[in-house]
Amino acid sequence: AGGSAMLRLYQGEHGGGVFSRHRLKSVWDVSALSRVLNTAGQKASFVYKAKWTRVIDGETVEVGDGLKNWDGHRFSSGTVNNTKFLNDHWEETRDGETVKYKLSAGIPRWMPDRSSPILFTDEMQWQLQATYKKSRTDYQRQAFGGGGLKKKKVRTDQITLTLFDPTEEITPDDLLQKRLAKGKGGKKIDVEFYWPPAPTGPTAGYTAPLKGWKETVITGLTTEPISLKGWYSQTYAPGHHNFWEEFLLEPSKEEGISNEQLEELEDNDVKMIYLFIDRGRSSNAYIIGFDDEARPL
Repeated sequence: AGGSAMLRLYQGEHGGGVFSRHRLKSVWDVSALSRVLNTAGQKASFVYKAKWTRVIDGETVEVGDGLKNWDGHRFSSGTVNNTKFLNDHWEETRDGETVKYKLSAGIPRWMPDRSSPILFTDEMQWQLQATYKKSRTDYQRQAFGGGGLKKKKVRTDQITLTLFDPTEEITPDDLLQKRLAKGKGGKKIDVEFYWPPAPTGPTAGYTAPLKGWKETVITGLTTEPISLKGWYSQTYAPGHHNFWEEFLLEPSKEEGISNEQLEELEDNDVKMIYLFIDRGRSSNAYIIGFDDEARPL
């Protein structure tokens, strides 16, 4: 195994709830050592260089020179669902809280290329996990007309990371999607984003992942509508076959948003907006305040 890869949050059917995805949304530039992944080769980390990029409190934060030089670094390995994972652990302290992180590289049970014994970094199964001292708040509605909004506290988040090309652009073959959620008093959320082209040939059902964002327009929460186009400010989590979809919007993570709009949002106690789209049935939108309490849009 070896090579380099650019990784970021996977926004498809599996890989963590929308709140977990949003909290751990990040971009990774990972370089790995060339090594035979036999028993001996699985006893130490094969990541020799990593850069971790996030948006925190409206600022882009890059942490480089990883992973072995990061606080509390240690290595472990383990098997989950018959997949062997090589795990790098570290910790980070912000605002008086120490969060424990784990970046895991899973060794595929079957070689991606049957004619080659070589496994590249971008062919590993990558996951990112965080364990908190202070619990975080999640919300979720039930699909198919189920119960209302459910609230729960979590101490651990885990997401799936996937290979991506930072130079890739939207093409005419990508599928534009439009979603609308309305609230009281003229409040509304217009979301436009892209799915990749549907697969061809025999398929046993398909759930489209996010290909890219076009624009989300939030009307009625500020004097002028808010436009979100960035990757960090919007998160997508589709249900099976896209029968339902969850969106989480956090305007403070949008590059270039005005201080005036941020102040208006704070005055109106708007930290995030959670959307649950039960396709063909209903659209529900909730404001998440700075106390993490939810209320209808």
